Amino acid sequence: MTPKQATEAKSKMAQGIGAMVVGAVILIISWALMHSADNHNVTCQMQGYTGQSTAGCNVTSGGLFILFRIALYAGIIIAVSGLAFVLHAYQEMQNNMTLDSDIAANPRNPALYIRRAKRAVGLQQYTEALADYNTAVKLAPSAHYYNVRGNFFYARKAYDKAATDYRKAIELEPHVVVYRNNLAKAEARQRGEAAT
Repeated sequence: MTPKQATEAKSKMAQGIGAMVVGAVILIISWALMHSADNHNVTCQMQGYTGQSTAGCNVTSGGLFILFRIALYAGIIIAVSGLAFVLHAYQEMQNNMTLDSDIAANPRNPALYIRRAKRAVGLQQYTEALADYNTAVKLAPSAHYYNVRGNFFYARKAYDKAATDYRKAIELEPHVVVYRNNLAKAEARQRGEAAT
C-alpha cells in the first residue's frame, strides 16, 4: 500500500466516522424531542381527563411528532451510511495490503501488477497504475499485457502510445481481432486529433 493510498483510506474512514457521529447526534436529539413531545401529549391527555385546561396542547401533536420521527430515521440512515463507508474503506485498505504482500511474496507475477494497476486506476492514481502496467509488460511482454496497457493509454487519451502497444500486441498475436479493432480505434482518434 502506497503512502498516498494509506492517506486516502484514512481520510475515507474519518469521513465515515464523521457521518456516524452526525447521524448519532441527530438520532439522539430527535429521539429526545420525540420523547419530550410524547410526554407533552400524555400530559395534555391527562389534563383533558381531569378537566384542566388543555390550551397549547396541540402545538406538539401530529406534525411535530412526525417531523421528529423523520429526523430520527434520517439520523439512523446517516449513521448506518457512515458505518458502511468506514467498512468499505477498511476493506479497501485490507485488499491493498494483501495485494502488496502478494506482490512482495511473488514479485515476478505480472498478473498481480495488473490487478494493482487496475485498483490504482479506480483510485485515480494514474502514475502508480502506469508504473505497474510497465512492470507487468517488462515481466511478461505478451500481447495481452500490451493490449491492457494500450487500453490504459487509450482511456487517458494518449492515442499514440495506445496505438504503439496495440501494434506490439498484433505483432505478437496477429490472429486476435480485438487487438486490430483497438488499433483501428486509436488510429482514428489520432487522425481526429490531427485534423483539429
